[in-house]
Amino acid sequence: MAVRKRAVRAERKKRRLMLISLFSLLATAAVLIIVYVNRDPEIPVLERKGDVSVTFSERSASDIVTLTVQNSEGEYTIHQENGVCRMEGREDFVFSKDMLSYTLSNAAYVYAEEALFDLSGSGYPLHDFGLAEGCIRVQATYTDGTQLSFRIGNILPEETPRYYFYVEGDSRIFATSLDMQETFMLSGDSLHAVTDPALSGDLIDKIAFTGENPFTVELINGEWYLTAPFRYPLNAVKMNALLDKLEEIRLAQYVSPAEKAELSAYGLAPARRTMTLTIAPSILTGYDENGQVIAEKQLDGYELAFACGNDIGDILGVEGEVFKTKTEEISIRAKSVILLSKSLLPLPNKFHGL
Repeated sequence: MAVRKRAVRAERKKRRLMLISLFSLLATAAVLIIVYVNRDPEIPVLERKGDVSVTFSERSASDIVTLTVQNSEGEYTIHQENGVCRMEGREDFVFSKDMLSYTLSNAAYVYAEEALFDLSGSGYPLHDFGLAEGCIRVQATYTDGTQLSFRIGNILPEETPRYYFYVEGDSRIFATSLDMQETFMLSGDSLHAVTDPALSGDLIDKIAFTGENPFTVELINGEWYLTAPFRYPLNAVKMNALLDKLEEIRLAQYVSPAEKAELSAYGLAPARRTMTLTIAPSILTGYDENGQVIAEKQLDGYELAFACGNDIGDILGVEGEVFKTKTEEISIRAKSVILLSKSLLPLPNKFHGL
C-alpha cells in the first residue's frame, strides 16, 4: 500500500512539473510575440555596394531658381531671380547672406558620400530608412529647367554621424554627411538675418541681472560699484574684462518671431535670466576720406535687455499628451516646460544621438 501511495505522489509531482514547464513555454512564447510585434523597424541587412561618392549636381548657388524644403519644422520656399532671393509668403523677410549662401550651395552641389544599397527587388520599403513620410525633403529647380528632388532620413548605425539619402528616380540608398542633414533640418526662420548688438564698453553705465542670484553694478563718478543687493567697490581690471566680453556678444541664429514662438519651450516664459544694459548718451560722428569731421548726430541713452533661456544639455520637465509623430517616434505635445537641471558644461563633440 505504501509503495502504491509513493507511486501516485511521484506521478502527481511529474504532472505538476510538466504543467509548470508547459506554462513557462507558453509565457516565454507570449513575451517573444509581444516583443516581436512591438519591435522598432529593423535596419535592412543588405549587401553594401561600397562605391565611392556619387555626384548628382555640380552647379553653383546662383543656378538655383526655386528651392523648397520640407522638414519637421515645416516648409519653406526660396525664389531667386537676377541674384535676388525672396522667401515665399514673407516679402519682408531679410536673409542672412551666409546662411542663404550655405543653403543654396548645398542644394546646388549635391553629392552622396557612398552608395549603400540597391533596393531593386529587395522588398525593403523606404520607411525602414526613415525616408518616407516625415523625412527631410528637398526640391531644387535650376536655371536650365531641370529639377532634383532628394530626401534625408535616419542616422546610420556607425560611429561617424551620417544619414540615409535618397534621390527621386534612383533605386539606390546613399549615405550623406551630417553637414547636409543639419543644413536642411532647420526651419526657414534660421535663414533670417541676425543683427549684432555692436556694443561699446565705454558707453555702458549700468548692468542689471535678474533671475537666480540677481545683482546690479553701476558706474559712479568713474568707478564701478556693486549697488544691489548691497553696495561694494569693484575691481577695475575685472570690470574691464567683463566690458570687453560684452563687446564680443553676438547672436548666433534667428529662431522665430517672438510673438509667434512658444516662449516657455525655450525657457523664456519667464526668462531664466535677464541682463539689462544702460547705454549712455553719445555722439555719432562722420568723417571724410581725409579724416575731417563732416557730420555729427546726438544719440539718446537707452536700455538694452537680453533674455536668456535654455541651453543644449539642459534637463527639462515636460507636461503634455504623449503621441506618435509621422515617423512613428514617441513624443510629447507639450503644455508646460520647466527647467529641472542646468547644464553647466558644454556637451562633448560626439553628442549626436543622445
